[in-house]
Amino acid sequence: MTTPASPVLDQVFAALCRYAAAGDRCPQSQALLPGTAIWLQSAHTSALARAGKIRIEIFRLNWRVITILKGEHKGKSTAPDPSGGFPYLTVNANGTFRNGRRIDSERKAEDRRQGPSAPRKIGAEP
Repeated sequence: MTTPASPVLDQVFAALCRYAAAGDRCPQSQALLPGTAIWLQSAHTSALARAGKIRIEIFRLNWRVITILKGEHKGKSTAPDPSGGFPYLTVNANGTFRNGRRIDSERKAEDRRQGPSAPRKIGAEP
């Protein structure tokens, strides 16, 4: 997946800031952002989170809360989850976390076994 162009990300960030300032629900993916010709993609929000501009919290039933971390709307969030639950997935500049545990590909690579053990003859004593 390619990273979206910076002018597009700037427009998406501005639109998300408007949603947060109004306290509206975070728009769903594949939604046309008002006042733009941009269809919101997961790549847009992920790139903004990796850049440290927003934090994304995902709750049950795919309810998302975006918190603005930079700019004039710093600290504002989109509408909270009406069920009052806890997020099961969080995406920010430090990576992606499921229930508090990092799940990024970098982490997965660290957790993988380094390779097979040394070859031995069958029936040989260890």
